[in-house]
Amino acid sequence: MLIFAAEPIACTSPLEGDADLRLTLAFSPCPNDTFMFHDLATGRLRLADYRLRVHLHDVETLNRHALDGTYDITKLSFHAYLLVRDSYRLLNSGAALGFGCGPLVVGRVGAGRAPPRRAGRLALPGARAPAP
Repeated sequence: MLIFAAEPIACTSPLEGDADLRLTLAFSPCPNDTFMFHDLATGRLRLADYRLRVHLHDVETLNRHALDGTYDITKLSFHAYLLVRDSYRLLNSGAALGFGCGPLVVGRVGAGRAPPRRAGRLALPGARAPAP
């Protein structure tokens, strides 16, 4: 999911002789994100009057940075968005949500399907990452 700062963006001042305003763009290095943002991140696609400073982090880190308002434009989980919705707003595009494509629970070979009360340890990528 991508969101954008709801308050007027305090862009970094342009360098002397440089008319471009700077925005920070943060996303994860997962294949979907790198494919979607390749042209923006490499400068092949330029936004008129803006220059992007790109940051790559895992989703949990992006979620934590969003709580601090670190980036102008960022990817984060839907859960984390609920925590920052007063500071950020959803963009019209960029969200990925669907049926049957969420987190998977995996187990050791031969573990079978244990009832929840008998389940072993469960590892999560982070408190606000998409898996919880």
